[in-house]
Amino acid sequence: MSKSSIRSKVISSLFWTTGATLINVFSQIAYTSIMGRLLDPSAYGLMAMGDIVLRFVSYFSGMGLSQALVQKANMTTEDIRAAFTSSIMLGLFLYSLFWILSPFSIYIFPVEELVPVIRTMALSFVISSLFLTANALLRKELKFNITAKITVISGLIASFGIGLPLAYLGYGVWSLVVSSLAQSMISGVWAYLIVRHDIRLSFIWKNYKPLLGFGLKISINSFLIFLSYNLNTVLIGNLLGSKALGYYNRASYMAQLPIQYFTQSISQVLFPAMSKLQHDTEKLRKAYLTSSGYLAFAIIPTCVGMSIAGEPLILVFLGTRWEPSVPIFQVLAFAPIFNFLAIFGNSSLDATNRVGLKIKITLIHIAIMLIGIGSFYRLGSIGLAFAIVIADFVKYVILLFITKKYLQYTTRQWFETYLPAFINLLYLTPIFLLIRFFTNYWDIAHLISLILFIFAGGLCILLGFLSSPRVLIILEIKNLIRPIAGKPGLGMLKFLIK
Repeated sequence: MSKSSIRSKVISSLFWTTGATLINVFSQIAYTSIMGRLLDPSAYGLMAMGDIVLRFVSYFSGMGLSQALVQKANMTTEDIRAAFTSSIMLGLFLYSLFWILSPFSIYIFPVEELVPVIRTMALSFVISSLFLTANALLRKELKFNITAKITVISGLIASFGIGLPLAYLGYGVWSLVVSSLAQSMISGVWAYLIVRHDIRLSFIWKNYKPLLGFGLKISINSFLIFLSYNLNTVLIGNLLGSKALGYYNRASYMAQLPIQYFTQSISQVLFPAMSKLQHDTEKLRKAYLTSSGYLAFAIIPTCVGMSIAGEPLILVFLGTRWEPSVPIFQVLAFAPIFNFLAIFGNSSLDATNRVGLKIKITLIHIAIMLIGIGSFYRLGSIGLAFAIVIADFVKYVILLFITKKYLQYTTRQWFETYLPAFINLLYLTPIFLLIRFFTNYWDIAHLISLILFIFAGGLCILLGFLSSPRVLIILEIKNLIRPIAGKPGLGMLKFLIK
């Protein structure tokens, strides 16, 4: 594939994933808002506990085979068969394992109601194993126009067509469980019907070795990341109970929701694209700096603004009974700044097969997390939230120095990349603080306060964009759009680049 073809596919993929992301963000905000009024916090607590127990080994359920297929330069039919066979075997094994061992979950979370929840949620291993290969092949070929449609439609059906009615009928935590499984099944079947890859089983070891070698390192690193980000959940569930965990879980979810979908859509495109350019350091460097700058421009001021506007945001979208989540949310809102900006460095490390280096960084992150927990646990949920933010910051700084070394960019280039974001922040912070002061002083309704924050945030981003020394970014965006503006479904872009 030529570099111009890769460029065109990457930009097309970004438009599709961004469009799907916008729909997902607004639909999930609406879904979360309604479900927050139908379900008790303990239901979310049970779901979070079950999710923790399953994810303890879920990162090994696919053995990193999806990433291995995407990263592999010369893929064959035998590679596809090997990936499909091993994923099914692992999925069935893990489902059986959790069915047998689920009663022992009471030693992690002393809640008897959790056992049937875990056994049902474990079906996700079987479902994901059946369709792992199909999803990986779509990503490898940068067919994100298809994956975007699959994600949006399956999510809407599962959330509003299944989860919401079940919650309304009083099924509690089961509405969340069934909705999650349904989305995996719908999206998986759809992906396979499009790809229709070879489903013959293969038991030839030489076909497994290269995939499992890369995939195992990916799985180990993912598992370590899981440990680092779920220490708080385990501690809160054990020490403070399911209700306190529910408050923490919703605060964490709301802190990540507006940004998570965008960064996930970008990282989904970046990894396969960078894999195709893994031997071209100059283009990798440009992709890293450009992508980081675009995302930082939106993420840094957005996260700061979310923290300042935390009270009306939580109370409007979740309801007044979720007020204990507000201070937790205001701390956790800073975590995405470091966590999600790191995805560009992580994607470049994956694409260049430096996963071993990622494992070392993650181990350092866990050590810092443990130190933070030991220092702040007396403050309760808020203290543990502080530990998360501090550890994420240190991890990002370490990753920054590493990528600076092997991508060979200068400190000045990094500063120029992030300067528009800092300028944007200078506009937003004082304005948001003034809005919070006057809305609290005059006791303005939370909905009106939130509308004021949103309007002010949009205005600040516009001002930051217009005053940025990189205002010529408009020309760069035009150059990116132009190669795909005439393609089917993207004709509207002709108008945008004029």
